[in-house]
Amino acid sequence: MRSNSKPNPIAGIPPDEVARRYEDRALARVSDVALFERVIELVARPKRRTNSYALHIGMETMARFRLLCRLSGQTRREWARKQAVAMASAYQHLDEDLPAPSPAVGGGSKNPLERLLAAVDVGEVDDADRYAGLVASQMTSDLLIGPLANATLAHLGAAGHAPIFLSLAHRVGTALPTMTMLPTIARGLAEGTQHRLGPASVEDDQQLPGVDRPEQGESIYDAFNGALLRAPHVGPAAAGGIRATVEHAMRHTGPALAIEQPLRRWTRDRAPTRAAAHAALAGVVAGAARLMLEEPRRDAKYHWTHCLTIPQGVWALSPVLEDRTMALRVATTLAVAFVATKGKSEIRGPLDLPDGGCPLAEALTEDPTLAAAAAWQTPPEAVGQVHEQLAFEASARNDAHLVKFVLACLDGAAMNRRDAPLYRAAAAYLTSIWVREVPADQLPEHLHSRTRAS
Repeated sequence: MRSNSKPNPIAGIPPDEVARRYEDRALARVSDVALFERVIELVARPKRRTNSYALHIGMETMARFRLLCRLSGQTRREWARKQAVAMASAYQHLDEDLPAPSPAVGGGSKNPLERLLAAVDVGEVDDADRYAGLVASQMTSDLLIGPLANATLAHLGAAGHAPIFLSLAHRVGTALPTMTMLPTIARGLAEGTQHRLGPASVEDDQQLPGVDRPEQGESIYDAFNGALLRAPHVGPAAAGGIRATVEHAMRHTGPALAIEQPLRRWTRDRAPTRAAAHAALAGVVAGAARLMLEEPRRDAKYHWTHCLTIPQGVWALSPVLEDRTMALRVATTLAVAFVATKGKSEIRGPLDLPDGGCPLAEALTEDPTLAAAAAWQTPPEAVGQVHEQLAFEASARNDAHLVKFVLACLDGAAMNRRDAPLYRAAAAYLTSIWVREVPADQLPEHLHSRTRAS
């Protein structure tokens, strides 16, 4: 954390007084970077009580910063900034911070990063916290992200969210001290260190009908996209949570084969090239975007958001990942698990959206499918305006999954321009759900929702 001896102007703001204190403390005069540095000061330490809000806080902080960078106009920017302050306020009042661990001591040949990875590997939660704080004070994110991503890619600890956290930190770069928020993720990884992804238990000669008989000229993009959209369904897990969802799905032969068969075809003899891995991951994430549009709406806000954001995190990390085969396995396994547990039908053929007939701003208030259609049909000259509107609508509301998903879609559109209309449609679909649930005239009340941290 950058040294700053001045009192934090965000500290101690009650959740229901964010708007007033924002004005009283002249926070509008604080630069974006300085504001988020102060937010990070307040959200960096893990809480005694662990819940989804505490897990997501670092990711939400980085996602909100990156969405804010897309906004113009004082009104929109101030709403986004106030939501960032409200996010920090809710976190402060969630529970007490865990005490900062005692300084790391002891000799030995391992540097702090090696000690952090060793602590995660053996499940030493407090040591993981201690060394995460130490490396954050000594190393910049550009030196940390690659080793951390490669060492933890297959872990299901921290609800499988490490790729999202690290990919967001990778994109933010050194603009913010993002690694000071690493302890929460490090503790989560250490707590779940025994839960990791590996090759599925299927025989070499087992086949899933149709999947291992590709059409002539099928690309690696199509193979992995189809593996997701046509994955067999096994029903929901008995317990909630991402780890339980993945482990439940992988105990069944059908989903395991849906993953293994494209992996066998494309990685049996050699590791995929960087370009091939990029195309395969693009296929997985595009499939997840389509699932947002075609699977049951009741699961959109949390289940189908994760189906995209975790694989997209792996995709965004691909420049620093050494084992491209493992990257494909992790991204595909996580996505297929979401389909296998709550998907309703195989998805084939082109996406069918209605004729829009109204601008996105109006469609967002009418119906998610109409909003998706309006975003899908965006003319080239209006793309920037649509992206900014989606970024604003997400930033103005107080859900971590919404800001993560919209940002992942906007990033996906930049990473694979061929699928950009699909990503815009998926982002608009989810955004419409939230716009209809929290319309513009309720934004002031939503700023201090008492259920935010629950």
